[in-house]
Amino acid sequence: IDQYVVPLTELLRLDMSQPINAVMPNTIAGIMKLLDCLFLPYLPAVGVEPDPDKEKANKEALPGLVTPFFLMALTWAVGGTCTSDSRAKFDAFLKARVKEVGTKAALPPDAAVHDVVFDPETKAWRKWMTIIDPFQIADKVDFQQDYNSIIVPTAASICYTWLLDALLKGKKHTLIVGATGVAKSVVVQ
Repeated sequence: IDQYVVPLTELLRLDMSQPINAVMPNTIAGIMKLLDCLFLPYLPAVGVEPDPDKEKANKEALPGLVTPFFLMALTWAVGGTCTSDSRAKFDAFLKARVKEVGTKAALPPDAAVHDVVFDPETKAWRKWMTIIDPFQIADKVDFQQDYNSIIVPTAASICYTWLLDALLKGKKHTLIVGATGVAKSVVVQ
C-alpha cells in the first residue's frame, strides 16, 4: 500500500484535476470496496452446498489475481476520479511505478490502464470493447422510440456498466458523477 496508494493519492491531490475532489479516506475505502467486489466470485456462496472442485480451483487462482485486481481497484478508486486529461498522467505514473517497484503483474504497454480490464479466465488484460459481443443494429428498428433509449456501446459505457455491476453485486453504495448528457442514467438503467 505504501508503494502505490500513498504516491498515487498524492499525485491525485497535487497534480491531477477532478470534477469533484475526493477526500483521501474515501479514496482508500473505494480501493478496499472494489477489491471486495472483485474477489466476491472466489468466495464460497452463503447457503449453497460447497463444490470442492470449484473451491480448490478458486484457491489456486487467488494468488495470481491479487496484484491485477489491486491495480484495477487502484486505477478506478484513485485514477477514476480524475478528468480525462489527468488520466494520461495517472497512466504514465502508475506504469512507471509498477516498473520501479518491480511488480510482477505487468500492465499492457499498448493501452492506458483506464482502457483495459483484467480477465481472470485468460489471465490477461483486455480492452473494454473486447469483453462484449460486437454491436449489431437490429434488423427492424423502432423509429418511434425515444432517441435517448437507443444505446450504442462505447468503451466508456461498457467500463462503467462493468464497474457498476461489480459494485452492486458486492452491495456497495455507488455514486456516479459526470456532466449533463454523458449517459449516467443510461448506464445505471
